[in-house]
Amino acid sequence: MLVGFILFSVVTIFGGCAQTQEKASIDVQETEKTTELVVEQSSSSTITNDTDYIVPDPSEWEKHPVVGIVQPGYYKCVSQIKENETYEEMIEQHDIANKGYLVINEDGTAILDIDGEKTEYFYDKNNFYLSEDSDRVNGIPYIYIGGRIVVDNGTTIIQYLKLTDEEAENLN
Repeated sequence: MLVGFILFSVVTIFGGCAQTQEKASIDVQETEKTTELVVEQSSSSTITNDTDYIVPDPSEWEKHPVVGIVQPGYYKCVSQIKENETYEEMIEQHDIANKGYLVINEDGTAILDIDGEKTEYFYDKNNFYLSEDSDRVNGIPYIYIGGRIVVDNGTTIIQYLKLTDEEAENLN
């Protein structure tokens, strides 16, 4: 039996800088047929049924000081994972995404610019909407946490990281 402690943070799961940290006890039990992962979890985390990842409880996200509505500024794509994509497709998508950026404006609009091709969006606290979706019924869910936007449209998860002022100036 292997017992270990891991230190994790709600923010670290999304790749940001840790501001609050919690401990979770992990007990790995090996048998002849399977390896079972048993986690003693804190009150603000859950274990998903289909994976062994510790994920933050969404009800806790609102209480965290760096989580909330997306902040205005320039963002670059740092990660894009598509369901059932091959390695070659992943590399191709990564190269395409690295050619663009996302601009979040204070007026509730956003512009995704990929290699000069611009797509306009509206956004609220939970979703991005194409500018043509005036009724705002076909939202693309996102969460903002620690300078990072994580967008999950059901088949693709994309992460955008906020640029520093200096990096944003170099875009223009």
